[in-house]
Amino acid sequence: MYSFYDETLIRLGLPLEQTTLPRVVLYYNAGVFVEGHKGLLSCSEEKITFRLNKDKIGISGKGLKIREISDRQLFIRGEVSFVGVVDE
Repeated sequence: MYSFYDETLIRLGLPLEQTTLPRVVLYYNAGVFVEGHKGLLSCSEEKITFRLNKDKIGISGKGLKIREISDRQLFIRGEVSFVGVVDE
């Protein structure tokens, strides 16, 4: 079974790179897909923070909602204005 990211590469006809590195994919300003997260730290409609290896990643915006979450994957919908490493 392929991950969401791998399936996207296959559909685009791009080479599949098997890696254990975390992946963060921003879909314009409509959402964010994260593969390889290490846990959710905080969640509100304006900011979602989670652990990615040793870093804390913050997503800011408006109307943020977690659409899917599993032990390794996270999909967030909403108007995204910032994705990056945060120091909290």
